[in-house]
Amino acid sequence: MQALLLRCPSPELEALTEDLEAAIPAAATLAAGEISAALERGWSPAELVHVADVDQTPATVAVLAAELRDAPAVTKAAGPRWRGELEDLAPRADGAAHLSGRDLLCALLTIAAVLELLPTLPATTAAASVSGASRIDERVLARVRALLAKAESTAYEEEAEALSAKAQELIAQHAIDEALLAAGDGAVGAPGLRRLLLSGPYLDAQYSLIAAVAAANRCQAIYEPWARWVSIFGYDTDLDAIDLLTTSLLAQATHAMRRQGPKRDAAGRSRTRSFRRSFLLGYAARIGERLREATDAQVAEAGGDVLPVLASREERVAAAVRETFPRVRRKRSSISNGGGWYAGRAAADEAELNAARRRLRRH
Repeated sequence: MQALLLRCPSPELEALTEDLEAAIPAAATLAAGEISAALERGWSPAELVHVADVDQTPATVAVLAAELRDAPAVTKAAGPRWRGELEDLAPRADGAAHLSGRDLLCALLTIAAVLELLPTLPATTAAASVSGASRIDERVLARVRALLAKAESTAYEEEAEALSAKAQELIAQHAIDEALLAAGDGAVGAPGLRRLLLSGPYLDAQYSLIAAVAAANRCQAIYEPWARWVSIFGYDTDLDAIDLLTTSLLAQATHAMRRQGPKRDAAGRSRTRSFRRSFLLGYAARIGERLREATDAQVAEAGGDVLPVLASREERVAAAVRETFPRVRRKRSSISNGGGWYAGRAAADEAELNAARRRLRRH
C-alpha cells in the first residue's frame, strides 16, 4: 500500500479508479479499520488529525476528520472529551464534502497507510476543560478564569503578569489544600498524563513556556517533536491548572511579542523570526521563575506539614516519567537574538507583584 501511495497517481491507482463505485467503499472500510485500531492504541480524534496535519494535504486531513466524525469506533466510545474534540474538528470535516472520485479514493488510502504506522501511546487523563468535571473548586476556578481573562485583555504587560501571578497563587493554595486533604484520607493516588497539542511557529519556545508552568505546579513536561505535542505528567488538579494557565500565558506572550513589531539588523536584514523566538524563550524563563516564586510563597505559608505530601507527589510524578520515557534526554534551546531574550524577560518582569496583590485583594 505504501508503494502505491508514494507513486500516487500510479498505474495501480489508475486500475482502481476504473471502478470507483467498488474501490471507494473498500478504501473507506480500510480507513475505518485503521482508525479503530489507532484509537485502541491510545490515540484521540484530535491527536490523529493533529499528526496528519504535519505532512498530509488539506484534503486528506479533511477526509480524516469526516471519517472520525462518522466512525462507529468513535461514536460508540464518545465521552465528553471526544465529543468536544469532534465539535472542534467539525469545520475540518465539512471541507471533505466536495471531494469525490480519485481525490477521495487517494485520501482514504493515504489515511489507512499513515494510521497503520502510528505507535501505541500511553493512556491520558481527560482535561477538565473538555470533560466539564473540573477537579478545581468552582469558586476558585471562577476567580482564576476572571484573573486570566483580565490578563489577556489588558494592554499593559506589568498588569498582565501581576494578574497571572495572582492566578498562580490561587491555584497553588488550592492544590496544597487538595493534597493535604487527600493525604489525610490516605488517598495518595497516582499521577496522570495529558498531551497538549502545539501549533504555529517557535514550537520549542512554546514548550519552554509550558515546561515552566508545569514545573511551577509540580508536574513534568516532555516535548515530543515528531508529534508536535507536549506530554505532561502530574496530578489531576495540577494538570487542570496547567491547562488553564498555559492557554492564557501563551496568548499573553504572543500578544506581548507582536507588540514589539518587526526587527531588522544594521544592514536592513529581517531579524524578526530570531527576535520573536528569543523573546518567547526569555519570557518563558522569567515567567517560570515568577510562577515558582508564587508557588513557593504559598507552600511556605502552609507550613511544614505540606512538604512531605508534595515531595511524595513529585517523586511519583518523576517515577511515572521514567517508566513512560526511560530514554528521555534534556535539550537546551540556544538564544540567537539577545535583544529578543531580554525583551521577553522584561515583559514578564515589570510587575510590582506586592502592590498588584494588594489592589486585587481589595476587589
